[in-house]
Amino acid sequence: MKILVLSHQSNKSGAPRLLLNIFPKLNKEENVEVLFVLNKYQESAKEFIEKFNTEYFYIDKYKFARKIFLRLSLYNSTKLWWFKRILKNFNPDLVYINTTGYNLLAEYVSKKGFNYLVHVHETDDTITKHPNTAYLEALMKSASLIIGCSGYVSKFIQGKFNVYNVKTIYENIDIHRFSYKTDSSFRQLYNFSSSDVLVGVAGAPQFRKGTDLFIKAAILFNQRHPDNNFKFIWVGGTTHTNKNEYYKFCMLLIEKSGFNNIQLIDQIDDIQNLYSALDLFVIPSREDPFPLAMLEAMYFKVPVIGSSASGIPEALSDKCGIVFDSGNEQSLSDVFERFLEDKREFIKYSQNAYNKFVESYSTEAVYPDFKKTILKLRQN
Repeated sequence: MKILVLSHQSNKSGAPRLLLNIFPKLNKEENVEVLFVLNKYQESAKEFIEKFNTEYFYIDKYKFARKIFLRLSLYNSTKLWWFKRILKNFNPDLVYINTTGYNLLAEYVSKKGFNYLVHVHETDDTITKHPNTAYLEALMKSASLIIGCSGYVSKFIQGKFNVYNVKTIYENIDIHRFSYKTDSSFRQLYNFSSSDVLVGVAGAPQFRKGTDLFIKAAILFNQRHPDNNFKFIWVGGTTHTNKNEYYKFCMLLIEKSGFNNIQLIDQIDDIQNLYSALDLFVIPSREDPFPLAMLEAMYFKVPVIGSSASGIPEALSDKCGIVFDSGNEQSLSDVFERFLEDKREFIKYSQNAYNKFVESYSTEAVYPDFKKTILKLRQN
């Protein structure tokens, strides 16, 4: 079976990370040939190239060239010509479109009658406020299969597009990427003491991710407990992503609060080092289909607090974490209070979360159903 995987992004976000987690196993199956096509050349592109047979539009590799060529009508026609040649030469049995984000290549696949599936990692406002609703509607209606990354997402897609060829395959983590040992300590690197209680978030600062809610909840907690030993840290973002007005707004919130125990730290490569240092992990999102960072924290047995938004409660059910009211900083701050008063409750939940991760959200657990589902889609 020949599978062409069209990755809308190749950055460090959840959707491309999922491909890097699960496709190495499928790529090793007998009678399966996988070709990756990157719609964008970003920071994880090298990892795709190392692991898989990977194609990318050469101009996209260079930012200065992309900025120039994007202004020319010739760019889209040339890129589409390049992609058509790949399709003709590879002749895939299945095209795997990863995410609902609009791109020229996915649109061509959906219009030309290829056998394809759509893996949906988005929900709520990201779908309803999609910049190209006609594209999205057509993409869903013509797909052989739609994969929802959580039960919540699958139900949302069914209701929104009135489609029934939807299957839930959970986002998952390949634990082997954490098998290496590190010589550095996150606490030492950022001058945190062993007595500090580290409350952390991982991800690019965004309104959707609730960065401001996390900061406001930390401020409320500090106001009630001015002599606490908590350190509230948001780890993520890059020089590029942190130039926007929202990031500046969040930094201003911290500055005006007068508290020095709230920090926004840039993206780090050694994410294992972060989880090993944390006492508490927070998912403060206003919308989040099924965040990989939450699953990683579950694997590392870090107690998790998550908002009631989207697919988050699905993972934290069965006493695997504490859920607070989405969009409510007071509700989140109250959970910090609970942690201060009784850490044992949270530690017990973290063990439950680890067990659930191993049974349901590790790549090893998810892969058999994933493989069976994909191989069934071979076009006769």
